[in-house]
Amino acid sequence: MAAVFLQAVYGEAMEKLDLDFMGRLDRSAWRLLSRATERGLNAPPTSSAGRLFDAVASLLGLRDRVDFEAQAGMELEALAAPDADRVYAVDLDEQDGRTIVRTPDVVRGVVDDLLAGVGADRIGSRFHATLAEVIVRTCRRLRDRSGLDRVALSGGVFQNVRLSRLAVEGLGRAGFQVYTHHQVPPNDGGLALGQAAIGARVREDRSRV
Repeated sequence: MAAVFLQAVYGEAMEKLDLDFMGRLDRSAWRLLSRATERGLNAPPTSSAGRLFDAVASLLGLRDRVDFEAQAGMELEALAAPDADRVYAVDLDEQDGRTIVRTPDVVRGVVDDLLAGVGADRIGSRFHATLAEVIVRTCRRLRDRSGLDRVALSGGVFQNVRLSRLAVEGLGRAGFQVYTHHQVPPNDGGLALGQAAIGARVREDRSRV
């Protein structure tokens, strides 16, 4: 994921980046993998925030491989300094009625900090604060378009306590009513429960026919 983001930001110039990650990257394997991704071969697009956490954790040298889901994200959260002194500049684009967060901008900010010698703990803090700000900015834009002011924070990334806290605080200051998980987990456990509930309802409806 780190290599994919670097390619998205820098193209072939990624080869010249003075990053520890580039020294660990298996160039021959990456050339094969990058050709596969370009052709869409076994490389489905993903909008998962978890993959962005994986990429940044790898760039910071925390780990390049994970043994279980969210492992890199957990370590990145634990590493981050208590408070962020700033956030990275991230563009929000509109395309076919959708708001698109340009996540490669986040990686560019991380790389700029790494090249400038900024500590990994500070980068981790800025990264979390940036994602929280992006959530607030995106919700503001959607509110302007729809008039809705209620936000439900769900998905595995919101098991991250730091990100959840920053997002809830930011949305609250922006005047949103925020809903978070209390009894059902926000990750795949909650998804599975929702699927079971839908299945039960469909079965019930069919039995009435």
